[in-house]
Amino acid sequence: MTQARRRALWTLAIWGVAAVGFGLTFFTGGGPADYADDGVRRAAGGAFLALGFFGTPFMLWLTRAHPGQVVADERDESIGRRAATGGLIVVLLYVFALCVVLWERHEASGCVPVGWLWFLAYSSAALAYLVPALVSLLLDFGILDRGEG
Repeated sequence: MTQARRRALWTLAIWGVAAVGFGLTFFTGGGPADYADDGVRRAAGGAFLALGFFGTPFMLWLTRAHPGQVVADERDESIGRRAATGGLIVVLLYVFALCVVLWERHEASGCVPVGWLWFLAYSSAALAYLVPALVSLLLDFGILDRGEG
């Protein structure tokens, strides 16, 4: 297994747990309206994100190159570029769409519950790691077209 594939799989595992854990803490116990006022839920949600933010560099250290090991070839570099670009586009579309949906949903009241800002921030961070890892694996396994143009 290549270093890139191993790292993508570990990134999906680490950030998958972080995203699901945060999602569960966010949507239970009162949901978005009460999230900002519930210190226990905010701490639990933050702990799941901390797992991702601290687990990622630890994973990178564990999967570092060893002397004589080929880390990446042209194919890996091409996949990495396409995955990063795809990840950026998906996260930008996600943030835009969620903001529009929240505006439409809460326009009449004139304000969006502040809990949704926590959700937007944390979920965007998780997606910024999850999407490139997923796209990388889909390209690596040949599920997505590997053509450059």
